[in-house]
Amino acid sequence: MELLSYVSLDEAATAQIRAFISAVIVVDLTREIKELAITPRRQHALKLPDAIVVATALSLQAQLITNDNRLLRVPGLSCERLKLA
Repeated sequence: MELLSYVSLDEAATAQIRAFISAVIVVDLTREIKELAITPRRQHALKLPDAIVVATALSLQAQLITNDNRLLRVPGLSCERLKLA
């Protein structure tokens, strides 16, 4: 939802994003993720969607790829900046 909400996307970029989304695993919002989202939301004053993203990555022990500077600074979260062309 977030990727596709950028106003400046052209048709080619939208198609690339949709292809990417169809190729990844979608993770449901579990009770564990909900509980894990509380701490980063409180400690880092994250918006709820960002706290859920952090909690999901933590619960899966996955690396988060993002350009969100606030998320890149969350301790204990494995992050990598997304390199855009």
